[in-house]
Amino acid sequence: MKTSSETPTTDPVAGMSKYSLMSDQAISRTSTEGVLVLGYERGDVEICHLQQLDTHVTLNNLGLEQQTKRDVGPFDILCVGYNICNCWVGLAATMVIGLEQGGTVTVIYGTFVVTFAMACSAATMAELSSVYPTAGGLYHWTSILAPKKAYRHLASQLQRSTVPSYWCAASNIFGWLSICSGITIQPGQFISAVRLFYNPDLEIPAWEYFLYFQATNLVFLLYNIFGLRRTRWIHDVGFFFSIFTFVIIFVSCLARAQSYQSNTFVWTDFPKPESGWNSRAVVFLTGMANPNFMYAGLDGAVHLAEECAHASKTVPRALFSTIVVGFVVAFAFGLAMLYTLTDFRQVLENITGVPIYEIWFQATRSGVAATIFMMLLLCIACFALNACVEVTARLTWSFARDNAIIGSKFMGSIHPRWEVPVWALVANATVILIIGCIYLGSSTAFNAFIGTALVLQQCSFAVPAALLLWHKRSSSVLPPHRYIRLGPLGWIANAVTVLFFFLILVMYCFPIELPVTGSNMNYTSVVIGIMVIFSAINCVRTEWPPPNRGASSRPSVDLLTDSPIQPRVSESESARTLAPACGPHKVRTSDSNTADGSQTTDPTEAPDNLASTGLVRFFDDVASPDWWRVSELEDNFRVAYIGTPASNLVHLVSLRPSKNSALVDISQPNQQLLQTPQSGLSAWQQPPIFPTNGAYPAGANQSRPLQSDADDQPQLHYPYPQIRPLKSWSCHSQFSLYPSDDLATDLSSFPVLEVRQALVMAYFQHLDPLVPILSRSKFLDSSGNLLPRPPLLLFHAVLLAGAHVCTHPLVKRDRRSVKSVLFRRASMLFHLRHETDRLHLAQAALLFTWHINDGDTISGGPWYWTGEAIRIASGLGLHRHNDRLPRFDHAMYKRLFWAAFVAEVFASLELGRPCAIRGEDIDQSSLCEEDFNEASWTRETDGRVEEASPGQAALAYHLRMVELAYIVLDILTLNSPSASAKPEVSQIDFRLGRWLMSCDLSSGGEHDECFRHLLRIHYYQVVLHLHRNYSQVLEHSPRVCNAAADAIISSVEQIAAVDELKRCPFTVVGAVVAVGIQLVQELRCAVLAKAFLVAIELSERLKGMLKCTKLLAVFWPNAEAAYGVFHGISQDYEHRLSRGLHSVEQPNLPDFEPDWNSLFVSIPPSLQVEENVDQDWLCFTD
Repeated sequence: MKTSSETPTTDPVAGMSKYSLMSDQAISRTSTEGVLVLGYERGDVEICHLQQLDTHVTLNNLGLEQQTKRDVGPFDILCVGYNICNCWVGLAATMVIGLEQGGTVTVIYGTFVVTFAMACSAATMAELSSVYPTAGGLYHWTSILAPKKAYRHLASQLQRSTVPSYWCAASNIFGWLSICSGITIQPGQFISAVRLFYNPDLEIPAWEYFLYFQATNLVFLLYNIFGLRRTRWIHDVGFFFSIFTFVIIFVSCLARAQSYQSNTFVWTDFPKPESGWNSRAVVFLTGMANPNFMYAGLDGAVHLAEECAHASKTVPRALFSTIVVGFVVAFAFGLAMLYTLTDFRQVLENITGVPIYEIWFQATRSGVAATIFMMLLLCIACFALNACVEVTARLTWSFARDNAIIGSKFMGSIHPRWEVPVWALVANATVILIIGCIYLGSSTAFNAFIGTALVLQQCSFAVPAALLLWHKRSSSVLPPHRYIRLGPLGWIANAVTVLFFFLILVMYCFPIELPVTGSNMNYTSVVIGIMVIFSAINCVRTEWPPPNRGASSRPSVDLLTDSPIQPRVSESESARTLAPACGPHKVRTSDSNTADGSQTTDPTEAPDNLASTGLVRFFDDVASPDWWRVSELEDNFRVAYIGTPASNLVHLVSLRPSKNSALVDISQPNQQLLQTPQSGLSAWQQPPIFPTNGAYPAGANQSRPLQSDADDQPQLHYPYPQIRPLKSWSCHSQFSLYPSDDLATDLSSFPVLEVRQALVMAYFQHLDPLVPILSRSKFLDSSGNLLPRPPLLLFHAVLLAGAHVCTHPLVKRDRRSVKSVLFRRASMLFHLRHETDRLHLAQAALLFTWHINDGDTISGGPWYWTGEAIRIASGLGLHRHNDRLPRFDHAMYKRLFWAAFVAEVFASLELGRPCAIRGEDIDQSSLCEEDFNEASWTRETDGRVEEASPGQAALAYHLRMVELAYIVLDILTLNSPSASAKPEVSQIDFRLGRWLMSCDLSSGGEHDECFRHLLRIHYYQVVLHLHRNYSQVLEHSPRVCNAAADAIISSVEQIAAVDELKRCPFTVVGAVVAVGIQLVQELRCAVLAKAFLVAIELSERLKGMLKCTKLLAVFWPNAEAAYGVFHGISQDYEHRLSRGLHSVEQPNLPDFEPDWNSLFVSIPPSLQVEENVDQDWLCFTD
């Protein structure tokens, strides 16, 4: 079974990105719907564009990073390709060459010969671009296809410059610069031709052409920098304008012609050569440059592959369309012009220097009509030059991105505002400016430079074609399921492409006239020689490839058959094992670190404190399958299901070192390792281990995990500390209930009126916009006072939720204890079923998610309560359309259901557990503005409380969250162990991209900023949970995760800056934990690879994550637990980095056995959980 390397390396000789390919089979498995590409910049995540998966996966597997937006559509790229070639214009502008070298026969039959040869070249490029759609195009393909011997380790940079890929790129770039220069001179020539037409005695000096040239160069440079992105339609206009102009000229000339030339003159008349050559074949072949210019820039569409969607399909179509449309139009135009000219000698000797001008004048018998046609031709030349400048800049940018040009640091970048390669455009314009200066000295030298375009272009076409023939068109380089499959015709296309290059290399270097003098000499070979010298100098000065790369790093292509993509690992690398990530094993039994760094040593810590310490215990003490034996002997633990690979716990477990494994020795070199957590990958790929008969092992029960014989087999369950020990009981036992044995008195107690009002108002001001499940009118009158009798359960639940965000001094002083008391009362009412209205039960359960009462995430916590809420709501039928529900309270039904749906889905995502509802069971209509008419919240203005409307921001927030939750359901299905029809990652990426592009909360408003950041957090949380399991499958996944992690932290910091952290739901803590996991995984790789600067930067980012976690810990105790885990990891890695940087050998310290007696000591329930609470105000009854 072959695997494919997705790790981008560097071509050892050419200095370009080298690539290992994912095959079409892999692409077909991941669908062709689309994928979202994220680019990382300044600690944030930006959307680049939505593109096809086949394009994106191939691009990333080629070792390239998506930097440009894919905003060029299929028709747009066809227009760009056609505008560059503009076959009939190219034929018209250079017709003097054909008419002087063979006359009409060269023009007519040369068109057939050139079209056949260029069609073969287009077919070759189409086939390769359907497999490798990159902006580098031809030289990237050469780097992939070049044989091993081309990459031998040579002694010097100059010797290494002989690599085919580099010279293919050099010829391609110089060819395009020649084409650009040739088109840039045309507007000046056309304007001068008109002047000469009306004033034959006028003498136009060379400096005027020079000024025309430089002005045109400057105008199109500025337009391509500042205007192109805003006027993408300009290429479409150019396409239709060219066709429209062709029709006008074609019809006008045929209609106005007084007489027509004979068929003999057009088809068979070959005038006696006046050039001095006796061989008509030489004359014909040298004159064939005229029809060859029809296809100058044929590969233009190839170099825009990274800016168009569906590139592997769109680019081949554009190439074939350019050939077909160009030939039909050009052949018809040439035929019409040859039939309608009247004086062949006058055409050759016309004063304007533009034969087509004279032909139009003869055909129409009107100087005005011919002049109008010239002006139309001038406009078309501008459209062609615009497209040509754009494509040339993309090619230069691609070459600079591979560090193959002097100044690559600048030219290889995309301007963040203008979204174009500004420096590449400037560099090309500078070169064109220099070429224009040659015109001042010698027009012959200038024309020689322009004449190299066709030779250099065909050279770049021929190199990959020849390499395909060398590979015998093997499936190792051309996957069998590619979009374009030429079959046996591919051999013909490749061979003709190569042979045609050798033909024109010889013939286009021939002198046009004999005898040869300095003025009629063909300097094409001289110009090519000069270009070779400049290319060699550039090769040496760019100082690539990296000196530590050898012949073993040559480009390669592997086909994926039926396995997930795995990295290609050498035998020496596979012999090494992954060192532990977190340093010496530390056991925290009675000692635990709090969020502020202090230590508590009370072995009888209160049960509720487990919410702050349980995660630390889990990570430090019991997150290892090796300790099942010990925990079973203690018989004082509970089972924790760590969930599917979507779960944070799966990834958190993977950060632990395995028992007795060696520590990371950063004094020895290591290759960079992959980041996918092994436990998560194994849990994803491997089914549970059952006996063949399907029965449980002897003695096993539901509370015991199924073990495998392998000690290192990752488990799906782990021992976890008990929330509290079992309580002894007997018949007629007396239970002591805190704070009073009088349950009724406790449940009818409320905070004092002042605090009570503050709690309710805090809820409606801060949380109701986020969870609009209650009607303010049922709790408050128009003046803001409490109504006499709100539902008791809901009232307690609102007090609890309000305590989460309330800023009253009595609540703020000890928020956690206040919430604990209020939660106990409300939850008792819930479980006693005090309320008969099940709607109130669902509402209360959803409000309970604003409190973490202990470390239990199964029979308590947000996942439990959201499950309760969604099941009750579904039992009431709230998941069905309103026309199937009672006609009252429709708005409340919808708001409650969708809020519960979103909370349940995100709780399931964080823990990797099944969701309580399926998307296919829902037909409830979407939220609309009418559903929020009765919902309102309050704001404080100068100390006064005012009512405010939710507005469009709140509606947009909830609509987007619902859409995102549906995407999360597919992620859960993707990780489900037995789902029959699993969605594909590409489909989920496509929906995520579409969601992000349609999400816009940029409008002003007091609450909009918080909504926007919460949406960003949830979106990037989803992206992180999806892609962190695919870093071994999709090469862009680690980069996506890295950028998403920074975006989450950035948004949390922004929320903290406006003092709105209290409004962050439980899901934000899970998102920050996911960020911590991602950063630690990257930090591990950096330490293993001895990338100290990267490791230091990641360590600083981890500290930023810890800062956010500590801020959240004020409101969420589980954030304090996360702080304890990652603070310990951060300290471990800082210690390792310090040792590594000071070259101190790090000893292999053994893991410590946990002190199980201290860890699982029976913890009696504390009678003073709320010891800091003033119980007088909290238990006031009125």
